[in-house]
Amino acid sequence: MLPSKKHSNYFNSKNNLSEPLENFINGKTIFFGEIDYDYNYHAYRCMAFALGAKLVYNKMMSGIDLIIYGKNTPPPKAVAKYPDATSKPVSELISLFHQHISTFKEFIKALQGNGFTVRNFSDEGGPEFDFFELDLINNSIHDTLMDYLKNSSFINGFVRQPSFPIDKRSEAFSPLEYPKQGITWWYLWTEHAWYRVGAQKYLNPNDEYAIEIKGDQMLSIEPVFWSESTGLYFYEYPDADSISGLFIQAGIDIKTGKVHGASVSRVWT
Repeated sequence: MLPSKKHSNYFNSKNNLSEPLENFINGKTIFFGEIDYDYNYHAYRCMAFALGAKLVYNKMMSGIDLIIYGKNTPPPKAVAKYPDATSKPVSELISLFHQHISTFKEFIKALQGNGFTVRNFSDEGGPEFDFFELDLINNSIHDTLMDYLKNSSFINGFVRQPSFPIDKRSEAFSPLEYPKQGITWWYLWTEHAWYRVGAQKYLNPNDEYAIEIKGDQMLSIEPVFWSESTGLYFYEYPDADSISGLFIQAGIDIKTGKVHGASVSRVWT
């Protein structure tokens, strides 16, 4: 069976506000208190940064001006420590996120718009992105993505003749031929293709350390958009160390039933 992840409807079930909200996140330094699961914290952190948060913590640090809480009332210790901070339930964060961001593409664009660089940070140079929305084929996300690999104008423009002969091959990779170009590239299904893709932002140019969203933390956002998701490594060479290729992550949209996602290139300059 080809790998994929099924997602719960947890985050959408919490989106129950009908009235528009002001963006109470933008520019804030946030403490998340009494959030239900660590996994959900990373999703909430992603939401907050996409909505323009300055800093996000799950520990009581200095400078907090917004408390977001997961239980019925704000955590008393946090309220006492930050008497001037505003408090909001996490359900309002979820509703605000849905109000502004409805696809994985919009999520990535929002991070970029708020100063984050999104790429594989072991690479060099600037990556190419392709954001796509596809009709579901044969009720299968895998069939849909294979059709994308075969027929997408972006993919057909991206593949090229290998620079060197293949000297080693991982049996996990499968070939995909492009007869018109006389080219063979290689793919490997994985649930976590974007684990190697992260987001970084420096608050100040001279900062030694960046705010970082690691790949697994970024993919904690998947259940917000998708009922099922999967990914692909699509490489010039049939090996995990291939330095040219794409990381592809996609899912079946909870609302539309279409497949949407993103491809990001490996880049070496």
